[in-house]
This record gives sequence, C-alpha cells and structure tokens, in this order.
Amino acid sequence: MAYSGAAKSWAWSQQNQIVANKNQIVAKKNQIVAKKNQIVAKKNQIVAEKKQVVDKEHQTSETQMNDMKMLC
Repeated sequence: MAYSGAAKSWAWSQQNQIVANKNQIVAKKNQIVAKKNQIVAKKNQIVAEKKQVVDKEHQTSETQMNDMKMLC
C-alpha cells in the first residue's frame, strides 16, 4: 500500500519528534551526571582538606614529643 506524501511527512515528523525527546532526556541525564561529579569533587576536596589538618596535627604532636625528649 502506497502512502501519500503527507502521510510520509507526518510519520517522519513524528519520528523526528521522538528522537528530539530522547535527546532531551539524554541531555538531562548528562546534566545530572555532571552535577553528581561536582558533588563528588567537592567531597574529595573536603577529604583532602581534612587529611591536611590531620597531617598537620600529627606533625605538631610529633614536634612536641621531640621537644619534650630534648628537654629531658
């Protein structure tokens, strides 16, 4: 059965709309992934900053212990 030009055009239009909708969904998912990556990066930064604080505290307590040893 042959379809008219208008029917074919309508079918292609519908197909293009479906593809466009899927592309929008993919773009939205990519935005969500990017946001999650930002959150992970921020958490990693916080962990690194906490590690620096712990390292500094450890270094300070070692220095204090060495100072005490020198006094004895």
